Parts: sequence; C-alpha cells; structure tokens
Amino acid sequence: MRIDDVRKVIKETHAIFVALNIGRKSDLPWAKVTSPLDLLYTSMKNIIFAMNENGVKRVITVSAWGTGDSYKETNWIFKFLIKKTNVGVAYAGHEDQERVLRTSGLKWTSVRPVGLSSSEKQKQVRVSIKGDKKTKHDHQPKRCCPLYAGHC
Repeated sequence: MRIDDVRKVIKETHAIFVALNIGRKSDLPWAKVTSPLDLLYTSMKNIIFAMNENGVKRVITVSAWGTGDSYKETNWIFKFLIKKTNVGVAYAGHEDQERVLRTSGLKWTSVRPVGLSSSEKQKQVRVSIKGDKKTKHDHQPKRCCPLYAGHC
C-alpha cells in the first residue's frame, strides 16, 4: 500500500483494522506468490507512519495462527507447510508485520485465526489466548471462529 493512499484512508479515524495477506496464484501450498514479498511489512510501516501523523493510536490486524509465539502450538504438518512451502511467505510477512507493531509504540491487537470455515457442522473448538492453556468451546456455525489473539 502506498503511503499517499494510506494517508487518505486514515485521516479522521480513531482506529485501524488491517486484513492484508500475501497473494498466491492458487490455494495450493506451492503455488507461485503473486504479490510483493514485502507487502505486509511495507504496508504496516506506511500505516504506522500515517497513524502517527494523524494521532491514531489503535490498530487491529489479522495475522495467522502459527505466527510469533503461537508457532509452538502448531503440529508437525503445519510447521512443515510454513517452513517448506510458499505458505511460509505469508507467515514471514505476518512475522514482519507483528515485529513492526511491537516496536511502534501503538496500542495493537493481532488476531490469529486458526481456520475460517462456512461449515454448518457443529464442532468443538479449542481457544488459546496468548498461548495460555487451550479450553474447549462449542462451535456455533457462522457465528464464531477459533482465534488466537496477542496484543500490547
């Protein structure tokens, strides 16, 4: 995102919600990356700069489960996908995005969805907040999703 575009959007706002991700040609793990590799880093730097110019202090961003301190909660298959496929490009971008946020001095929250689904099937889900012990919750289709949230 270009800084001039970000400035226009941020003007006269109280908080920012960011839901960017790296693009790939398809959902297949080895699909070619189609967006700039530094998209999330550059966009977050521009967003923070424009926020500081406008006195905006709060940002919420969608990241991914397996980013940052939630990586240790992933299973070996997921770790393999992050380390050995182009899925890892997005994870590296989310890591960069969160690293920039941690040093920004802003109030921020990073929401790390485990998986988003439109399934109607009732399921039990586990919720982890800041890596705390997972608890079981009944899943209400289309009303909630499992999240990992970290913030400062």
